[in-house]
Amino acid sequence: MRTWTYVWLFIAAVSMLTRSAPAQEARAAADQEHTADVRMLRFNRLSDLVGESVGGRYGLDEEAVDALGQSVMAAALELVETLSGQEQVAVAMEHAADGGANAILVVLLSQPIVTAAVGGHLSAEQVQDYTDSIQARQRRDRRAVNRHVTAWADHQFSLTADQRAKMEQLLDAYTVDEGRVSARRMVWDSSGQWLLRDALDAVEGSADELLSEAQLGLWWALLPPVLAASKKIMAMVGAGEMTREQATQRLKAVSSEAKNNDGVGDLDAVRRLAAARLAAHTEQLGELDTPAAQRLDLVAKGVVEQHLEGLYSDADERVRAAEAQMAEGGRMTRQELELRLLGLREQILGEQFAATGDITGHTLYQQTIRDVLSEEAFAQYEERQAQRRATREQASRDLAVTCIDTHLLLADDQRQRVETTAAELPVPSETDGTLAAPFVLYDLAQGMDRELLSPWQQDQLQAMGRELGFDRIEWMRNGGGR
Repeated sequence: MRTWTYVWLFIAAVSMLTRSAPAQEARAAADQEHTADVRMLRFNRLSDLVGESVGGRYGLDEEAVDALGQSVMAAALELVETLSGQEQVAVAMEHAADGGANAILVVLLSQPIVTAAVGGHLSAEQVQDYTDSIQARQRRDRRAVNRHVTAWADHQFSLTADQRAKMEQLLDAYTVDEGRVSARRMVWDSSGQWLLRDALDAVEGSADELLSEAQLGLWWALLPPVLAASKKIMAMVGAGEMTREQATQRLKAVSSEAKNNDGVGDLDAVRRLAAARLAAHTEQLGELDTPAAQRLDLVAKGVVEQHLEGLYSDADERVRAAEAQMAEGGRMTRQELELRLLGLREQILGEQFAATGDITGHTLYQQTIRDVLSEEAFAQYEERQAQRRATREQASRDLAVTCIDTHLLLADDQRQRVETTAAELPVPSETDGTLAAPFVLYDLAQGMDRELLSPWQQDQLQAMGRELGFDRIEWMRNGGGR
């Protein structure tokens, strides 16, 4: 049951309580008054949301906007009187928290009683146009997310044009449910790997059909070790290569190994990931002659070890320095110190996984690619790489525009102006593990012409900044993330 359902059920329960003592009766009356206040507060926000967006789109005056808001509030209050209505409002609130203001409009306008309330103030053509506009915004939201995930996958796996098209089709089919994804959820998620994983899981065998052997190796390396091992074990069960009893024992062993990991397993996991990245990247070069293939393979192995050596020497220094600082003055018990250091090691491991993202740009590896390819083939390779970077940068900009649009409910001309501003923004490379999307969104919000926005939209922009951690971005830019 959803959180907001509990809220409304709680309100109903409070209003139904009966007490025999006079003091209890007085408290009951106060509780009922509070219940009414809570309901009015919730639905005032809903009426403002509909009133501002409809009024702005169709040029309604203030009196008409207020009347529309009152009608929507009355319809929503009537809706919540039924148990099914409570569930619908719960869904709407949940979507609003996750997908922005537009998500709540999609759910509310799917309720005939709310649509009728809006229809009392607009023509039938305007109601249809308004409904179409919020649904179109929702589709743009979904497309921006899917393109963002596809761009991430292209960067990781060096996809062919055919693979990119099929992956985006797969994501479009999986995310047709509007509540499943939103640009807002992707802001602090650089990859959306969870979404791609779920989409691939939804269609049995799709990963094997979509990705090459080398790309599959990278896919398994990107998954958490226990999850990757579990998927492989269950695939063996499905293929008849292992019984369920054997699978159960193997899964227990995998889980035990993960719990007892002394750090060596972490090193192996990072090594596998780095090697898999290079293998998938090399595959896009096409078929090479034996000497060239052997040379690239040898260089790749050396690059992986050199990369890891740099990572782990830096990690050791950070842990030692942190341990000395934490132990100073004896303010921590040994147990507290170990817990803090464990958290630091986990943070460093995450950074090291992210740092393998730039291993394909290693100078020696890139020089070897130049050496083994013809001049024409290398020029084509560089062009593909440049296109991937440009596609990923544009995906980050589109995600930022969509996030603002779904929160501020931009008019068409406003969105076009915001897109123009976004097109000029620089995008972080993400090679060091730094997320690009939060910074692009922050810069776009700061660079927008505030005169374009209504007072309500300006308030929404401020609220969005608080919800999505703009203060955290400022802290990171001031050196707090290092």
